[in-house]
Amino acid sequence: TGSRGGVGVTTVALGLAHVIAQEKRNAAVVVDLDQAGGDLISAINLKTGYTTHDLLANLSRLDVNKVRGAVVRKESGLWVLPQPEEDIDTTTVTEQDIAPLMGVLRRTFTHVIVDSGSAMADAGRAVLAEASHVVLVTDQEIVSLRTAVRRLKLLTDMGLEKDQLHVVINRYNPRRKPDRDELTAQLKIPGLWTLANDYDAVNGALNEGLSVVEHAPRSAVSDDLRGLKAKIFGEKVEKKTRGWWLS
Repeated sequence: TGSRGGVGVTTVALGLAHVIAQEKRNAAVVVDLDQAGGDLISAINLKTGYTTHDLLANLSRLDVNKVRGAVVRKESGLWVLPQPEEDIDTTTVTEQDIAPLMGVLRRTFTHVIVDSGSAMADAGRAVLAEASHVVLVTDQEIVSLRTAVRRLKLLTDMGLEKDQLHVVINRYNPRRKPDRDELTAQLKIPGLWTLANDYDAVNGALNEGLSVVEHAPRSAVSDDLRGLKAKIFGEKVEKKTRGWWLS
């Protein structure tokens, strides 16, 4: 989820999902929950006849086979369930609709990565409340950080523990203020994670309809996404710095 629109939620969700899907034991699906305004379908240039809206419209007949018939598998091994190409009335999507869909997705795949955008409607809150981990994406803009503080309070009020919350500063520039130490103090959450400001790698990935990890696997931002995955799952975190791997 994002502190506001434009902070890179889809880029992070898609890249993180790709890193998870690279492990052969995993069956990972990325889902766009934003029924109006979501951009996953554009980010990967996907052509499909099925969307989240189609599944939500047929909840009474929803099962594992229906889900498998709706999702699209990319060459990377990642499965994708996009939002509709045209905007729709999101008021029809409720917490009662989302719960059964998420339940079937969890039975079908080992990992469900949800791009919930920055909206916090009932359906989005329901998914966040049930999530094993929540990645809150923001940037260094003051307005984004102010919203991130409010979002963190909302998430903790919903009952999420701090070890479930992962704050990511996207497009991080160490020369800009606030720096990492100031951000940690402002957001009051340990383990702040940063993603490199790598415009060429991310823009190139979007132009090709790929995740940045597929397009530029050796880029700084791809290294950071692999580190984020390790952090989330409690694995050994290695971060590439000046050509050397540091634990």
